[in-house]
Amino acid sequence: MGPIVAFLSTMAATDMSLTLARIKRNAILRGIAGFAFILAFIFGMIALSIKMAEHWGAITAMLILGGVFLVIGIIVLITMSIMEARDRQIAAERKRKTQMQTNLVMATTMTLFRRKPLMAAGIAVLVGGLLGFTRLGFGKSDDEA
Repeated sequence: MGPIVAFLSTMAATDMSLTLARIKRNAILRGIAGFAFILAFIFGMIALSIKMAEHWGAITAMLILGGVFLVIGIIVLITMSIMEARDRQIAAERKRKTQMQTNLVMATTMTLFRRKPLMAAGIAVLVGGLLGFTRLGFGKSDDEA
Protein backbone atom coordinates (compact mmCIF):
# COMPACT_ATOMS: atom_id res chain seq x y z
CA MET A 1 0.00 0.00 0.00
CA GLY A 2 2.90 2.34 0.72
CA PRO A 3 4.30 2.55 -2.82
CA ILE A 4 0.84 3.12 -4.29
CA VAL A 5 0.13 5.97 -1.90
CA ALA A 6 3.55 7.50 -2.60
CA PHE A 7 2.94 7.23 -6.34
CA LEU A 8 -0.53 8.79 -6.09
CA SER A 9 0.70 11.62 -3.86
CA THR A 10 3.55 12.31 -6.31
CA MET A 11 1.08 12.40 -9.19
CA ALA A 12 -1.23 14.74 -7.25
CA ALA A 13 1.69 17.01 -6.32
CA THR A 14 2.86 17.08 -9.94
CA ASP A 15 -0.62 17.89 -11.20
CA MET A 16 -0.99 20.59 -8.56
CA SER A 17 2.37 22.17 -9.38
CA LEU A 18 1.54 22.18 -13.10
CA THR A 19 -1.89 23.65 -12.40
CA LEU A 20 -0.41 26.27 -10.08
CA ALA A 21 2.22 27.22 -12.67
CA ARG A 22 -0.46 27.56 -15.36
CA ILE A 23 -2.61 29.71 -13.07
CA LYS A 24 0.35 31.98 -12.26
CA ARG A 25 1.29 32.31 -15.95
CA ASN A 26 -2.29 33.12 -16.94
CA ALA A 27 -2.62 35.67 -14.14
CA ILE A 28 0.56 37.46 -15.21
CA LEU A 29 -0.43 37.49 -18.89
CA ARG A 30 -3.96 38.67 -18.08
CA GLY A 31 -2.50 41.43 -15.91
CA ILE A 32 -0.27 42.61 -18.73
CA ALA A 33 -3.18 42.49 -21.20
CA GLY A 34 -5.41 44.37 -18.76
CA PHE A 35 -2.79 47.05 -18.29
CA ALA A 36 -2.48 47.43 -22.07
CA PHE A 37 -6.26 47.71 -22.42
CA ILE A 38 -6.41 50.36 -19.69
CA LEU A 39 -3.68 52.38 -21.40
CA ALA A 40 -5.46 52.09 -24.75
CA PHE A 41 -8.70 53.21 -23.13
CA ILE A 42 -7.02 56.19 -21.46
CA PHE A 43 -5.37 57.33 -24.69
CA GLY A 44 -8.65 56.84 -26.56
CA MET A 45 -10.48 58.98 -24.02
CA ILE A 46 -7.81 61.68 -24.29
CA ALA A 47 -8.17 61.70 -28.06
CA LEU A 48 -11.96 61.74 -27.82
CA SER A 49 -11.89 64.60 -25.33
CA ILE A 50 -9.56 66.63 -27.57
CA LYS A 51 -11.82 66.03 -30.58
CA MET A 52 -14.95 66.92 -28.58
CA ALA A 53 -13.22 70.01 -27.15
CA GLU A 54 -12.67 71.29 -30.69
CA HIS A 55 -16.39 71.03 -31.36
CA TRP A 56 -18.04 71.95 -28.02
CA GLY A 57 -15.29 73.35 -25.81
CA ALA A 58 -13.14 71.70 -23.15
CA ILE A 59 -15.51 72.02 -20.18
CA THR A 60 -18.55 70.76 -22.08
CA ALA A 61 -16.59 67.82 -23.52
CA MET A 62 -15.35 66.78 -20.07
CA LEU A 63 -18.85 67.07 -18.58
CA ILE A 64 -20.30 64.91 -21.37
CA LEU A 65 -17.62 62.24 -20.92
CA GLY A 66 -18.03 62.34 -17.14
CA GLY A 67 -21.80 61.94 -17.47
CA VAL A 68 -21.41 58.99 -19.86
CA PHE A 69 -19.05 57.20 -17.47
CA LEU A 70 -21.30 57.97 -14.52
CA VAL A 71 -24.21 56.28 -16.32
CA ILE A 72 -22.01 53.31 -17.25
CA GLY A 73 -20.91 52.97 -13.60
CA ILE A 74 -24.50 53.05 -12.37
CA ILE A 75 -25.50 50.39 -14.90
CA VAL A 76 -22.60 48.16 -13.76
CA LEU A 77 -23.58 48.58 -10.08
CA ILE A 78 -27.21 47.70 -10.81
CA THR A 79 -26.12 44.64 -12.80
CA MET A 80 -23.84 43.54 -9.95
CA SER A 81 -26.62 43.89 -7.36
CA ILE A 82 -28.99 41.84 -9.55
CA MET A 83 -26.36 39.12 -9.94
CA GLU A 84 -25.63 39.07 -6.19
CA ALA A 85 -29.33 38.74 -5.40
CA ARG A 86 -29.59 35.83 -7.82
CA ASP A 87 -26.53 34.17 -6.27
CA ARG A 88 -28.02 34.57 -2.77
CA GLN A 89 -31.27 33.02 -4.00
CA ILE A 90 -29.41 30.05 -5.54
CA ALA A 91 -27.38 29.56 -2.33
CA ALA A 92 -30.56 29.64 -0.23
CA GLU A 93 -32.19 27.07 -2.52
CA ARG A 94 -29.17 24.78 -2.22
CA LYS A 95 -29.26 25.15 1.56
CA ARG A 96 -32.98 24.27 1.60
CA LYS A 97 -32.34 21.18 -0.54
CA THR A 98 -29.50 20.05 1.71
CA GLN A 99 -31.63 20.55 4.82
CA MET A 100 -34.51 18.68 3.19
CA GLN A 101 -32.24 15.75 2.34
CA THR A 102 -30.85 15.70 5.87
CA ASN A 103 -34.35 15.78 7.34
CA LEU A 104 -35.43 12.95 5.03
CA VAL A 105 -32.49 10.79 6.08
CA MET A 106 -33.14 11.51 9.76
CA ALA A 107 -36.86 10.77 9.44
CA THR A 108 -36.17 7.52 7.59
CA THR A 109 -33.60 6.49 10.18
CA MET A 110 -35.91 7.26 13.09
CA THR A 111 -38.80 5.40 11.45
CA LEU A 112 -36.57 2.41 10.80
CA PHE A 113 -35.35 2.37 14.41
CA ARG A 114 -38.90 2.65 15.76
CA ARG A 115 -40.55 0.07 13.52
CA LYS A 116 -37.76 -2.44 12.92
CA PRO A 117 -35.07 -1.99 15.54
CA LEU A 118 -33.49 -5.40 14.89
CA MET A 119 -33.00 -4.66 11.19
CA ALA A 120 -31.65 -1.19 12.00
CA ALA A 121 -29.16 -2.67 14.47
CA GLY A 122 -28.11 -5.22 11.86
CA ILE A 123 -27.54 -2.50 9.26
CA ALA A 124 -25.53 -0.47 11.78
CA VAL A 125 -23.35 -3.50 12.61
CA LEU A 126 -22.88 -4.23 8.89
CA VAL A 127 -21.87 -0.66 8.06
CA GLY A 128 -19.57 -0.50 11.10
CA GLY A 129 -17.98 -3.79 10.14
CA LEU A 130 -17.41 -2.70 6.56
CA LEU A 131 -15.84 0.55 7.72
CA GLY A 132 -13.67 -1.31 10.22
CA PHE A 133 -12.44 -3.82 7.68
CA THR A 134 -11.60 -1.17 5.11
CA ARG A 135 -9.85 1.12 7.60
CA LEU A 136 -7.88 -1.50 9.50
CA GLY A 137 -6.83 -3.28 6.34
CA PHE A 138 -7.96 -6.83 7.19
CA GLY A 139 -7.21 -9.36 4.47
CA LYS A 140 -3.87 -7.80 3.57
CA SER A 141 -0.40 -8.95 4.50
CA ASP A 142 1.47 -7.26 7.33
CA ASP A 143 3.91 -5.68 4.88
CA GLU A 144 1.16 -3.75 3.08
CA ALA A 145 -0.85 -2.56 6.11
